[in-house]
Amino acid sequence: MVNNHQAALASARAFLDDKKFDTIVQICALKSRNDWRVWYDENNNYLRLHKNGSIHIYPSNEIEIDTNDIYRKSKPDQIANVSCWALLGFGREDSVIWFIGNDRRLRVSCFQNEHWIRNQLPLLSGVPILKLIAERMTILPKQQVELDSFEFAYTTGWPPEEKNIDKRSASIFKKCGIDGR
Repeated sequence: MVNNHQAALASARAFLDDKKFDTIVQICALKSRNDWRVWYDENNNYLRLHKNGSIHIYPSNEIEIDTNDIYRKSKPDQIANVSCWALLGFGREDSVIWFIGNDRRLRVSCFQNEHWIRNQLPLLSGVPILKLIAERMTILPKQQVELDSFEFAYTTGWPPEEKNIDKRSASIFKKCGIDGR
C-alpha cells in the first residue's frame, strides 16, 4: 500500500523527471502536506515546484522551533563524528561545511573568520547547493567543485584523508575541535 508521502514523492519525481529529488527530500527531511508541489521542513520553510519546472525555496517567518534532529543544534565536532561525507565551501571570511550524517540527514555548520557561529537549516542552503550535494554525496575521493560566492570548495568522504586536508580546512577543524582524520 502506498502512503501519502510516497505518492507525493512519486508525483513530484514524475513531474520533474529528476531522480535526485528523492535525495533532497530525504537529506532535508521534507514532508508534503496535501500538495505534492510543496515540501516543508520542520520549521515551515518550504520548497515549491512550479508549473514551468523550476524549484524555489521560501523561508518561513517563524522563529526556529524545537527539532527532532538531535544534531541540528550541535557543535561541528559532534556533527562531524556522526557524518560520512562533506561539502566544504570557503569564502573570503565566511565558510560553510555541509555534512551528510550516517543517518543520511544534511546538517550545515557556518563559520566566520574560521570560528563556528551557527548551524543553518539545510533547506535554506538553496536549490543549486542541494542539487550538487544530491549528485555528489556518494563520491568519496576529494573533488574540487564550483560554488557561487565561495572562492574554493570541495566534496569529500568523511573523515577526509589527511593528505587531502588543506590549510584552511585544518584551521577550522582545529578551532572547532573537529578530528578531520
